[in-house]
Amino acid sequence: SVEFREHPGYGCSCDVWSSGVIVFALLGGYLPWSAKDEEVHKRRIRTERCRFADSCWDEVSEDAMGLVERLLDYNPRRRIGAAEALNA
Repeated sequence: SVEFREHPGYGCSCDVWSSGVIVFALLGGYLPWSAKDEEVHKRRIRTERCRFADSCWDEVSEDAMGLVERLLDYNPRRRIGAAEALNA
């Protein structure tokens, strides 16, 4: 997760973010951020929201896309919690 790279420590919030990456990839067929350069990749994760631009997202519900956005919130304090995600 983002905070694990910047602030060593591991918590449930890291797992939630990782789950968001997996759910995004399963629903969209590609990763939410990509770049050949590692520094560019890190910057994109910190500064860009995930995009639902490809046509594959046309069949995905607004609720599912909203959940993915909340799982991938850069700020762990705003990120949805695991229990709340399970009930979403």
